[in-house]
Amino acid sequence: ESSVMLGAQFTGLGVLPTDAKSENQTNRQLTAEEQLHDQLEAGEAAAVHVQVKHLLKVINVSQLSQPEQIIYGIAEGGGHVHVMYVYRNPAADANYDESINLQFKLPVRDED
Repeated sequence: ESSVMLGAQFTGLGVLPTDAKSENQTNRQLTAEEQLHDQLEAGEAAAVHVQVKHLLKVINVSQLSQPEQIIYGIAEGGGHVHVMYVYRNPAADANYDESINLQFKLPVRDED
């Protein structure tokens, strides 16, 4: 079965405590794939493989339920991909209500 690699590279985000901030700078002249590869080698990024069929099912749910935000994350240790859809509460003053959400955990595949 086919799989796709998902990677997460975090740049420009505030890091607390401030002394934990990485000095590793990303070369923006490189392609996204090259940047991710460099960040993976430096330990500043995470990547996992998931089955395409699982990812497509989650994406289809987003088309049907129309969330306001979709948040993807790779679990610590790369055990799964966490997907959270956050919906707008029309009765609340806040733009987003994290108590109204739908969450999925996608299994990862070993790809060496």
